[in-house]
Amino acid sequence: MKFTYDDGVVDEFRFRGNGGMQLWNPQTSTFTTANYAVGNHSAAFMNIANSSKQYYIECLTTSGINKWEFRNLNTGLVGIELFDNASWNGLSNVKISQLSFAKTYTVTGIGANGCSETDNTTITVYPSPTVDLGVDLAVCQGATQTLDAGSGYSYLWSDNSTNQTLDVSTFGIYSVTITDGNNCTADDQINISQETVDVSAGFDQIICEGSSVTLNGANSHGTICATADEDNPATLTAPLGAVFTNVVFASYGLPTGSCGNFSVGSCHSNTSQSVAEGLLIGQNNVTISASNGVFGDPCIGTRKRLYVEVQWVLNSGNNSYTWNNGVSDGVAFIPTTTNTYTVTGTSANNCTATDDVVVTVNPQEDATFAYSKSSYCSDDSDPSPTISGTAGGTFTANSAGLNIIAATGLIDLDASTPGTYTITYSTPGANCSATYTQDVTITAPSTDFNYGGDTEFCLGTT
Repeated sequence: MKFTYDDGVVDEFRFRGNGGMQLWNPQTSTFTTANYAVGNHSAAFMNIANSSKQYYIECLTTSGINKWEFRNLNTGLVGIELFDNASWNGLSNVKISQLSFAKTYTVTGIGANGCSETDNTTITVYPSPTVDLGVDLAVCQGATQTLDAGSGYSYLWSDNSTNQTLDVSTFGIYSVTITDGNNCTADDQINISQETVDVSAGFDQIICEGSSVTLNGANSHGTICATADEDNPATLTAPLGAVFTNVVFASYGLPTGSCGNFSVGSCHSNTSQSVAEGLLIGQNNVTISASNGVFGDPCIGTRKRLYVEVQWVLNSGNNSYTWNNGVSDGVAFIPTTTNTYTVTGTSANNCTATDDVVVTVNPQEDATFAYSKSSYCSDDSDPSPTISGTAGGTFTANSAGLNIIAATGLIDLDASTPGTYTITYSTPGANCSATYTQDVTITAPSTDFNYGGDTEFCLGTT
C-alpha cells in the first residue's frame, strides 16, 4: 500500500502472507523471516527518510483465505493507493477506511512600514461517505425490490423520499444522495428493469376418449431505459438470455420526461431512432455513446443528452415450464377425464406467471348396428336395422342403386336394384363420431317355373 501525506511524503508499506504474514524491511530489501500469526501484530517504520510514519497490522485468520487488518496510525494522510502484483489470485474483499484530518495554515501580513500580523485557519478534511445500491437488476412484475442506502446518514431519493430504504416495483432509474454528519455527500443510482413473464398454456382442447394430447408453455418480455449526458455512455443490459426487440423511444438532443414517459424536446436528432435500432435490436448488452459522432449534431453549441427506452424478449427456450396433474411440458399423455391444467412459467431471473387450459374428454361414440339378415329378396318386407350403439346418426350406401332412408336405415327393397351393397352408419358426434358397416345383398325373385312330365291335363284331374 502507498500512503501520501500532506507534507508530501509518500510511504510504501509492503507485506505478504501464507499461514501468517511477513513485513518488508526496506533496509535489507527483504521480507522478515518471522511470520506474525493470528493475534500478533507489529508497528513497522516503513519509510527510512521519515520514520515518524507508523503502521499497525494484525493477522486475523490463516484458515482458508488469509485475512489481515492494517491501519495507518498517523495524521495528515491525504491519499491511499492499493497495489497488488502477486502471482496468486490477489487481494479480495478489500475495504479502506480513511479518518478525517485537520491542517492549520498560517498567514503573515507585512505592512509598508514593516509591521506584521499573523492569523491561523484550520481546514478539516473529512472522508467522503460511500453508497452502493448494487448492480442494475430486473424486478418481476408484481414484486417489490428494496433499495438500501446504508445506515447512519440522511437520505434524499429520486422520488424525494428520505428513508434509508426505498421499495420499488416498476421499472426506472432510481438514485439516492446520502449526507453524513459532516455534511459530506455521496450518491449512486440503479437501473431497474421490470420483467413480465408471458405464459400461454394454449387454447382449450376437446379430445376423444383414448386420444393423446401434448401441452406446451411459452414466453417473457420487459422494458428498460437509459439516459446519458453528451459525451457519456448509456448502457442497456437485458436479463440473461434475452435480446432487445423494439426501441420504444430514442432521442439525442433535449428530450424530457422520465422512464416510460420520455418525450422529444426542442432539439432532436432525426437519426436517433435508426441509430438506436441498429445498435440494440438482437443484442443483450449495448453501450451507446451520447455524442455528435454517433447521432450528428442537431443543435450546435447546445449541451445535449440521450434518452432511450427499449423492450426485450426472453425466448421461451430460456424459460422452464411446470404443469400440475403430473403433466410434463412437451410430453404427450392420455387424459382420462375432463380437467383444467395449469402451467407455471419461470424465467432465468426466477420471475413466474401461470396460465390454464381446459382439456375436455368426450366419450367415443359407438356405431354398431345390424340388419336381421344379410340377404333379402326384393319382394320381402322392407327391413330396418337395429342400432345397438349411439342413435341419431346417418345411414349411407356405396351405390345409388340402394334405396335407403338415411335417418332410419330402412331399405325399400322393391325400389332398389338387386345387388350387394355396403351400408355405413355414422354417429352424430362432432368430435368423437364413429362408423360401422354391413354388407346387404338384394336378389330379384325368379319368374321361371316347370310343371314337369306331361303337359296335358284332363278336366277335373289334379
